[in-house]
Amino acid sequence: MLSTEVRVLESLPFGTGRAVLDPVTGAPAQFLDDRAPVRRFLLEQAAAPWHSVEHQWGSGHLVTDRGAARWLTPSRLRASDGTVEVVHTPLPGIRVEVRRSVQVLRERYTVLNSGDEPLAVTGLGIRTSFADWYGDAQTSLEEAVRAHVLTGGTWSRVPAQPMSGEGRCLGLIVREGAVRAYSVESRNQASLSDVRGHLVLQVTDHARNPDAFGGQPVPHLAPGESTSVAWELGWYESVDDFTAATRPPAVFSAYAAETGTPIVVNGTSGGGALASILGASGNSGEYTPYLAAIGAAGIGAKGRSTPRDDVFAVNA
Repeated sequence: MLSTEVRVLESLPFGTGRAVLDPVTGAPAQFLDDRAPVRRFLLEQAAAPWHSVEHQWGSGHLVTDRGAARWLTPSRLRASDGTVEVVHTPLPGIRVEVRRSVQVLRERYTVLNSGDEPLAVTGLGIRTSFADWYGDAQTSLEEAVRAHVLTGGTWSRVPAQPMSGEGRCLGLIVREGAVRAYSVESRNQASLSDVRGHLVLQVTDHARNPDAFGGQPVPHLAPGESTSVAWELGWYESVDDFTAATRPPAVFSAYAAETGTPIVVNGTSGGGALASILGASGNSGEYTPYLAAIGAAGIGAKGRSTPRDDVFAVNA
């Protein structure tokens, strides 16, 4: 039975928009931009009649060595000014705790091993049901968005850009933990390709595809231990503004350079190591046999590179 400790908030304002909350689950039912009130950033049944409640934003699934389950309706919900906290118990001895708060809208999902035995998590996915769908042309351009999912581990992000290309985008940026894969639910013979928005962000997809995206980890939790992923959502004037807000771990002066043009790499945090590797490996002969084998341009008959790709400077 759901335990509601205080009145459920109707919405959480953030920036010049707001998240409209489901009164039962406390999860966002819709994101609204006050500058474009017609646009919908999350799927609704009016657009996709088979968009049922189990696909709601913030619902998820868990695969462990104790079994598998989904979560949707919380066993406990607590709300106060600017904060919503819910607790799910999808399996005995396992809690999923979700916290939503503003200035920007921040969501934190925590899986807690509340049992007495160690726990191995082989699947953990959270549903983010963006309104990425294709009805008639006019409606899609006016109301729908295109969600670009980039699962880069600790540098993961999803900009939901208006389908028309005009207006602000809603951006999701992972700030804690990592997202290592994603999947699209319910894209089948009934839905064809018109609805793409049932996106599942995977903290790990090891149970289904352990080698996806370079390999999927298995978090091991001792009794009382937990693992978390947190992201924030905000409004951005452009995709460039959103990308800058993600704090990229490495920045290039350009993605292509004419021969002789200086190449500069800037890296911060974990990107500092990447920048250093790029600087050290620039113009390295170790790669020329492989480039020659695939017939890459610029590799001579003797397997030597004619252009140079020295890195001029590294700021790490």
